[in-house]
Amino acid sequence: MKKKKTPNRVSSKFNLKIERAHSYLLFFLLFFCFHINGQEIYKYAIYFKSKGNNNPYKLENPEKFLSSRAIDRKHKMSIPITDEDLPVNPKFVKKIKNKKITIVNSSRWFNYVVIQTSDSIRLKKKKWPKFVKEVRLIYSGIESKKTNQRSFTPSVSGGKINTEMKDFQFEKSDFQLKSINIDELHKEGFLGKDIHIAVFDGGFSNVDKIDAFHHIFNENRLLGTWDFASNEKEVYGDGEHGTMVLGCLAGYIDGKFLGTAPLASYWLFRTEDGYSETVVEEYNWISAAEFSDSAGVDIINSSLGYTTFDKGIGSYTYADMNGKTAIISRGANKAVEKGILVVNSAGNSGNSKWKYIGAPADAEKVFSIGAIFTDSKRASFSSYGPTSDGRIKPNVCALGQNAAVINSSGAIAKANGTSFSSPIMCGATACLMQKFRYYSPETIMRAIENSGSNSLSPNNEMGFGIPDFLKASEILKSKN
Repeated sequence: MKKKKTPNRVSSKFNLKIERAHSYLLFFLLFFCFHINGQEIYKYAIYFKSKGNNNPYKLENPEKFLSSRAIDRKHKMSIPITDEDLPVNPKFVKKIKNKKITIVNSSRWFNYVVIQTSDSIRLKKKKWPKFVKEVRLIYSGIESKKTNQRSFTPSVSGGKINTEMKDFQFEKSDFQLKSINIDELHKEGFLGKDIHIAVFDGGFSNVDKIDAFHHIFNENRLLGTWDFASNEKEVYGDGEHGTMVLGCLAGYIDGKFLGTAPLASYWLFRTEDGYSETVVEEYNWISAAEFSDSAGVDIINSSLGYTTFDKGIGSYTYADMNGKTAIISRGANKAVEKGILVVNSAGNSGNSKWKYIGAPADAEKVFSIGAIFTDSKRASFSSYGPTSDGRIKPNVCALGQNAAVINSSGAIAKANGTSFSSPIMCGATACLMQKFRYYSPETIMRAIENSGSNSLSPNNEMGFGIPDFLKASEILKSKN
């Protein structure tokens, strides 16, 4: 008779330890991936049918939702304040918000809120109140990266701008200034003072520590910051692109470098998430534009453009580049109607299959800027027009190939892109605006176009060509 085998208790305990070890390892790996990649989240735009009769904000009290500077600008430009300017009804927002939903952004102009949730299944089953018109998914992916960690070693020295200089010679940036004749306005004392510029970008790495920007902080001309992509105040920890853009506008290194509007005041907004390309960034842009309007901003520089998106979700075709399809283009047009001059890069698709301008450069009222090389010819990468409905774009051009910029280490560098021709033009426009205060955005734009090298025969490669800001000044002076 065979003996009955008894279980091997040592082996069983060992196997149990192995199983537990596998479980712990799996848990660790999942936790590690979650920690590194961030939480899977969803963002939706919740559109409302109206502002509601019980909205606590009233047109009779615009100071409750617009700054005195914004109200003053609208008054001097004869721009009416309408229902469109009223904030989203906070009572609607309160009824939507719960423990599973976070309100991220909102839009007065288009009457929606952007919400964030990690529970999309429950949201799809949710019964919405009658005042909700539409629920639209605008983002599905990893939560935007926070940008608080960084290190920096300064490499150049800046200082207070010498406004008494006579020659205005700046070795590294001379061509981008003199090619559009903005140095002549600088010599007259127009350096953008008292003009408020909002810069929309993907981050402004180390701007608060770079010597070339110290004059902005020392003179209290940095008006504020906000990261609309990550919902935090910090914008200095990520994205060199915005740093280089700001350099073209405001950088100053004595005898070496001067931006086109060094004495302007600045808002810095991160609307672009450099780790992805999704439709939600257009909604971020609109939120920043509406804040800019309420703060009384005069000019927006947006070195951003949208054509196709990750996974093809919401991607555009060339037929959509009509200034009316993309919500960012409609928002940009709206900003101009509110009295803000919007300057936007035309895009860098000239050598690609797409080749055309993107959104919001396709918007009719947006000042779209192409790029030239130092030979004053179109840079090959600069995107073409026309818009799909036949309008000439870009409007004008400035240096965008071998443009002088300030990089995130604080050094003067060379860079290529309409991302840099746009701020060069934006800053120059601010100087013209300083000289001719409260002229409408359209009047300013037309004067700059009419001063261009192609003004008699504009085309879809360079628009009205390379402007002459002294000539544009004379055109506006003749209107007095």
